[in-house]
Amino acid sequence: MIRLFRMPAYAALLGMALGRGAVAQGASATGQSRPLPLLTAMSAAEQTRLALSTAPQEVSSGASIYVLTPKGYTQTRTGNNGFSCLVEREMLETVEPTCYDAEGSATTLKARIHREELRAKGLSEDEVKQRIADAYRDGRLSAPRKPGVIYMLAPENYAWNAVTKKFWSHPPHYMFYAPFATQEAMGGPMGPATPVVGWPGQPDAVIIVMAAQHSDH
Repeated sequence: MIRLFRMPAYAALLGMALGRGAVAQGASATGQSRPLPLLTAMSAAEQTRLALSTAPQEVSSGASIYVLTPKGYTQTRTGNNGFSCLVEREMLETVEPTCYDAEGSATTLKARIHREELRAKGLSEDEVKQRIADAYRDGRLSAPRKPGVIYMLAPENYAWNAVTKKFWSHPPHYMFYAPFATQEAMGGPMGPATPVVGWPGQPDAVIIVMAAQHSDH
């Protein structure tokens, strides 16, 4: 049986898929109030709580934990199942609890850690993005090499929605590695019954799936 996304869920997927193209000045442009403090203002304990909340307990209980410090991420717990949980910020204003499996921990997570190392040096966001792209091109960073999953199930989060042009709390979802995938390869234009590719054409492209799908039949 084919499972179809209801329109609110589809709109949510569309917003997440387009999110990486958001303009950096989004916070001031929207004037939205923040439900969460900036990641840099969170204690290690609060970051850890959010990081653990984003994956099933069976996963997070054995995962490595990273917290953001003024110098970048530091590992505060070594796990035993290959997963890594942390709170990311794609944009300086966002708060995005994320948990990578072993493959993501060995690949995409390194790019996220490097991003915060560059930010800690005071580089502009444009320079940070360019250096990340250069690192992928030079082979210092690599795309996932096999299928795997990223958990983003935390009910507390703060991300950019490129459809509404506002910051929001996105619905819980899973992401599956699809390096360099495009929407065309997934069936063409995005619609309620087509897979949605996040960050198409990039090394960290993913297929986004809502945590709670509904069938119309």
